[in-house]
Amino acid sequence: MEVSQDNKNKQNWDSFLLANKGSFLQSWEWGAFQESLGKKAWRLAIGEPERIFLQAQIIKERFFFSSKSFLYIPFGPTWQKNLSDDQIREALSLLWKRVGEIAKQENTIFCLAEPLKNPPRVNGFNFQKPTKRIQPEETLIVNLTQPTEQIFNNFNSITRYNIRLAEKKGVQFKEVATTEENMAIFYHLMQKTSQRDEFKAYSKDYFEQLLKKEQHGLETKLFFADYQGKIIAANIMVYFGPRTTHLHGASDYEYRATKAPQFLQWQQVKQAKEAGFTEYDFWGISAKKWPSLTEYKKGFGGQELVYPAGQEIVYQKGWYSLYKLARKLLKR
Repeated sequence: MEVSQDNKNKQNWDSFLLANKGSFLQSWEWGAFQESLGKKAWRLAIGEPERIFLQAQIIKERFFFSSKSFLYIPFGPTWQKNLSDDQIREALSLLWKRVGEIAKQENTIFCLAEPLKNPPRVNGFNFQKPTKRIQPEETLIVNLTQPTEQIFNNFNSITRYNIRLAEKKGVQFKEVATTEENMAIFYHLMQKTSQRDEFKAYSKDYFEQLLKKEQHGLETKLFFADYQGKIIAANIMVYFGPRTTHLHGASDYEYRATKAPQFLQWQQVKQAKEAGFTEYDFWGISAKKWPSLTEYKKGFGGQELVYPAGQEIVYQKGWYSLYKLARKLLKR
């Protein structure tokens, strides 16, 4: 096996991911989106001349509290299905050696990997338990291959009632263009939501870049729920392979009686099914961290998935200790 850096073969890169149930976070387009935000990205392929065994897209991330940085592999690496543990282990060993070289070149403290599947153990590297989770560790997937009526009947009674109530109240569903005006509406709702639910929202530039598919090729859409001429809920969806993902959502609490968020999700589910997608990912649940949001999402039924905890490979022990201390003091 050998390691190669893939910066040209977009189609081959994504084809490998789709064949092996990889995440859109490992897609070529997601890397291009991250680069549009000013970040560095590396795409490493491990294998033989005619066969790829494993792929990993690595993003360089900066800390909020210093000029130092770390490497991040979101929902990766991805390896070919049907490989033996020995083959995966050999490919991972080559990957981690190359990542270590990148870490040295970039002067980064550690590399955090959050794979979709548990990798076999590889010796010879300073692995640590992750100090922070970035991607959701649990999620909810609705199977869109079922008849539409059956999907709706799988929702709990409260969710079904709320969707019907929104319809009676006249809430309207809109897929909208990503104009400056619509982006301003979305971001205003996102700010209100983040203040209400006490989380830090991404910048306006982040959302604007995310929706500029002509720049990075990532398939995204912006949806609004309109009530009497006012936009009261909005969602950003991402599409990759057979799965559509509800990546970001916001709503106006003053209009909570309209039940627009449930209505909006249901319309998106139907549209995704009609377009031929087979899975709808609600993107993150946790009864401990987000009890209300989790209860809301579980109302749509679906299969609950739990991803592995991930691992960190430490390259600068002193800085790593300071990083952990800073996280503890700041409680982040």
